[in-house]
This record gives sequence, structure tokens and C-alpha cells, in this order.
Amino acid sequence: TRLGALIGAPVVAFVDESIKALRVMRTPAFSGTAISVASHDAAFKADKLDASESFKPRGKIAGPMKAPKVPRPPNAFILYRQHHHPKIKEAYPDFSNNDISIMLGKQWKDEAEEVKSQFRNLAE
Repeated sequence: TRLGALIGAPVVAFVDESIKALRVMRTPAFSGTAISVASHDAAFKADKLDASESFKPRGKIAGPMKAPKVPRPPNAFILYRQHHHPKIKEAYPDFSNNDISIMLGKQWKDEAEEVKSQFRNLAE
């Protein structure tokens, strides 16, 4: 079993009727004869059948799939920033993206209305 492989020891599974649960634990060391081990194996197989009948898998029921999220289209400033960012980065290679955004935000604010309208048309 996966648990046995994980802990590096044999495991046993059985139904604990007192709490109505399936228990999985490390197989106890037997000091008895091969007969006691064989009878333990038979009891394990019987309990395994009971466990599969009395326990149902739990989990979330798969609902309808969500449609993939469609990204929001870029607005005029984003297009303006994408257009001018490489030029600013080339002129000022030590500037961070945050510094470039601040610079381009001020530049956008002072930009002529004709330039802004060009980027607004691209955004539509």
C-alpha cells in the first residue's frame, strides 16, 4: 500500500465498529505461529470487504466547469505605456518598472489630446 511504502513497514486496515471508521495502522509484530498470522490475514480480507461496502468515497462533487477567464482589454494608458516603455528602458537602463510607470504616468498626463485620442482609439 502507499502508506506502507511511505513509512517503510507493512500496514493493516480494519473496520473499527466502535467508531464506525476504517483504521489503517502499522502491522503489529506477531510472536505466534504461522497459523495465527494466516488467521489474521483471513480476518483482514473479511474486514477489507466490509470496509469497501460500508464506506463511500468523500469529496467535493464536481460541478459545471467554469469558462476560462477572459483578460480585460488594455486601456489607452496601458497601450501608451507598452509603446513607450522600451524607449524609456533603453534611455534609462537603471530605472525599475515602477520608476518607468511613474515617469510615463506624468508624461501621459501632460500629453497632447491628439496623442491621447490615438491611444483611446486603439483601446476600443
